[in-house]
Amino acid sequence: MDENNKFDVVGTNIAEKATMIWNVADMIRGPFKPHEYGLVILPMTVVKRFHDCLLPTHKAVFFWSAIAGL
Repeated sequence: MDENNKFDVVGTNIAEKATMIWNVADMIRGPFKPHEYGLVILPMTVVKRFHDCLLPTHKAVFFWSAIAGL
């Protein structure tokens, strides 16, 4: 993969993520006032990060919790 192609791929990924972020911002515009966005976005970012970090162990946790009867 040449250098220009790498930049195109990264640029595409960034553009897709930016589009997703703006779509989320459009969804929360109704229920929340602009000064309240930070109260929603920061906690959701932390929850998403926890989710992504724990995802590899998700099935094992459910398996062991079922065995333990939790």
